[in-house]
Amino acid sequence: MSDLLSALEDSDCRGLLRAASGEALSARELSEACDLPLSTTYRKVDTLASVGLLEKRVRLRESSKPTSEYALGIEQVCLSLSAEGIALETTPEMPGSAAEVD
Repeated sequence: MSDLLSALEDSDCRGLLRAASGEALSARELSEACDLPLSTTYRKVDTLASVGLLEKRVRLRESSKPTSEYALGIEQVCLSLSAEGIALETTPEMPGSAAEVD
């Protein structure tokens, strides 16, 4: 849970999530959309994928080798506080829906 919250706290990670919320993008496309160095983008994308916020897919192309692309993996993150403690729940992204990331 702390890794997911750390990723959400990072403004670069939130920017990558916003960029990937419309359509799946390659790391290079995400890097350009967010004005981040490619090395930083790869590191942040790995973090986001490891906590389930981004899904890694394969983009097939006729003219070149396949490319990895990344799409939003969740639609909603819900954090609940109660006497029993903290609970964190994510809702998977539904095909065709666009999530809002602040």
